[in-house]
This record gives sequence, C-alpha cells and structure tokens, in this order.
Amino acid sequence: MVEGDKQGKPEGGAEFLTPSEVETMMATTSSTRNKAMLAVGFEAGLRASELLNMHVGDVAFDERGASIRVRERLEKGFSD
Repeated sequence: MVEGDKQGKPEGGAEFLTPSEVETMMATTSSTRNKAMLAVGFEAGLRASELLNMHVGDVAFDERGASIRVRERLEKGFSD
C-alpha cells in the first residue's frame, strides 16, 4: 500500500484508482477487451503506457497462473 495524505493521494502527487473506481469503470463498459485491460492494469499496478504497449507474447501462463513482461520506457521508444 502506498502511503499518502488523507485524500488518497500518495506523496509525490501521483494518483491511483481505488478498487471501487475500477469496479465502476468495468461496470460501465460492455467491451471484454476494455474490461480485461482495466483488470490487468489494476491488478498488476501498470502505468497506462505499460499497459497500452503490451503484446500478446508478453503474457505467459503456467501452473501458477500468469506472468507479464513489462517493457521499460526509454527516452526514445521501448526496451524489452
């Protein structure tokens, strides 16, 4: 859990969605793709750019569940 002020904003100014906000967003979309993106992004704690730059090959499933390779943002482009 990120520590922050009493208004839910962590120190440093970044803002995060609450579980109820994510549930509301998921309830308002009928797109399976968008629901999956919201769920994965929230559960994995991904930045929007990390989520939007994912490829199908970045997700691997095994007996323990799934793992996601997150690409790091560089000055120009992305790195594996």
